[in-house]
Amino acid sequence: MPRERALNVAVMYSVFGVAWIAFSDGVLAWLGLSAEMITRYSFVKGLAFVFVTGVSLYVLVSRYAMQYAAHERMYRELFDANPNPMWFYDLETLAFLKVNDAAVHKYGYTRKAFLRMTIADIRPTEDRDRLMANIEATRSAGHGAIDQAGLWRHRTKDGAELWVDVTSHLTTVDGRPAEVVLVRDVTEAHEAREELLRYQADLERLVSERTAQLERVNAELRAATKAKSAFLATLSHELRTPLNSILGFSRLLADGVAGPLSDEQARQIGFVCTSAEHLHALVDDVLDLSRIESGKMEVHLADVTLLEIMSSLDGTVGSLASAKGLAWRPGPTPDAAMWTDARKVLQILLNLLGNAVKYTEAGTVSLTVTAGPDVVTFDVSDTGPGIAEEQRERVFEDFVRAESEMSGAEGSGLGLAIAARLARLLGGSLELVSTSSEGSTFRLTLPKRSADPGGPDAQA
Repeated sequence: MPRERALNVAVMYSVFGVAWIAFSDGVLAWLGLSAEMITRYSFVKGLAFVFVTGVSLYVLVSRYAMQYAAHERMYRELFDANPNPMWFYDLETLAFLKVNDAAVHKYGYTRKAFLRMTIADIRPTEDRDRLMANIEATRSAGHGAIDQAGLWRHRTKDGAELWVDVTSHLTTVDGRPAEVVLVRDVTEAHEAREELLRYQADLERLVSERTAQLERVNAELRAATKAKSAFLATLSHELRTPLNSILGFSRLLADGVAGPLSDEQARQIGFVCTSAEHLHALVDDVLDLSRIESGKMEVHLADVTLLEIMSSLDGTVGSLASAKGLAWRPGPTPDAAMWTDARKVLQILLNLLGNAVKYTEAGTVSLTVTAGPDVVTFDVSDTGPGIAEEQRERVFEDFVRAESEMSGAEGSGLGLAIAARLARLLGGSLELVSTSSEGSTFRLTLPKRSADPGGPDAQA
């Protein structure tokens, strides 16, 4: 029985005894008994006192015993039957005072072996300084304090290392300061967390290495692109001078400036002019591509109506289509204007319409213009052989030609690549809508007001 409860019983017994001695004679005298009779009844009084106090003590002790038994049962359920290891240890000597079955099972020691050990014996040597510091803090915390000791390493009898989460509570055992300790094995969770941290560190290292590698590759690609653009620009300029001479003298010869030509000579000079013009167009394409890639392509923005754009296209495309026996069908022109670079819009559309005429053997070439609140859409369609599905993703790449294999039309493979880049330069896009054997449709979408690529509204 706890000391406090025993003291309560003693105090109650003393109070009742004093009250009996002090008041029992007075009560008998009040009832009219003489002193002789009071003396004669003293033995009966004593027996009555013993009986009453005995019954009272029995009731009190029984009550406390029942409470004590209930606490004992609760203790056994919480301590002995707890699935987690628990123990009591002396806060001064650190010796184990009592351990539960879960501790015996988890750590591998017998109960007797445990009671010959201290809590330092199940710790790694390198953790003992931390243990002593924690115990000193616990001693100063005061009775009843709960210590969330946190994560610790424990060793079992066979040397295995456990990671455990420890919670303890200050108490007393046989009048000595002690702690009751609850241990939860978190080894698997800790190892999983450590593995996750290692994986995260490795992943960060790999990402860092890969990022550095990509940055090096990007730098090399930028340098290579710059070198390629510079080379192409230089080469194109170097080719232009002799080409202009060849083209100029060929035209002079074809015009008969140097004298009349025979039919064979005129035919051969025609071949020279055609080849020179084709090579000149290729050089111009290469120069445009190098300017765009190097960021030196200038954009001159101005107001232009859709009617002006269509008027500039109509005669040129109509002549090309008529020469091949194709029908040229421009759609209605919306009454709208754009703030854009008209020359580059015409360059894109002439490229698309020129390709449509070039690769269409029979049928029609059409241009449909739609003006919305913010954008203008140009749809260039033809009735040519179309573009195979496997070729569609590559039609805007440099030096790629996606025409039908049966077509003998010449081309550099740069026209669509340049057109797509110019569309992006003007803040728009160029996309392909095509079904093989049913013709092709290229859609150019441009904003009504293009942002200056070099200005504050330029898009990255």
